[in-house]
Amino acid sequence: MTTTVLLVDDEPKLLQSLKAALYQEPFEILTAESAKEALEMLKTQPVDVVVSDEQMPQMSGSELLSRVRKLYPKTVRIMLTGKTSVASVMNAIYDGCVYRYLKKPIKPTQLVETINSALHQESLKPDDPVDTNKDISQQDKVLREFISSQQSKSNAEDESPGEIE
Repeated sequence: MTTTVLLVDDEPKLLQSLKAALYQEPFEILTAESAKEALEMLKTQPVDVVVSDEQMPQMSGSELLSRVRKLYPKTVRIMLTGKTSVASVMNAIYDGCVYRYLKKPIKPTQLVETINSALHQESLKPDDPVDTNKDISQQDKVLREFISSQQSKSNAEDESPGEIE
């Protein structure tokens, strides 16, 4: 069965770059240029993973992923953004229960590894109702990784070649 990944960003060039980065992977790639368009797609097409930008017009990525969590709880949610704030991180982690919060620019290999890791972890979950302790543990892990990445990058804002912005 093919894994379906929905990429959501209001910048068409970035969507094309992300899609190109995932080209050789065994994924069906869908793209949406807004949260509203993404929600419409989700009504008609099952999606395994949603990768969303945070800052978009009309609806933020955090709000989108929160809605995805409520409507499609088995869909893995990943935040990808160039501008981070503590509020957006907290919203994504606690309301959207994101698997990972990734900062642009990102290396294509990191995106692929994150999606594959998320799918692997999701495949290990039982079909039973949500275990709140596991959700809290996952949220804590994502928040700690974000804080650690921010601390290590605080004075190193250089772009690396081969990264997608």
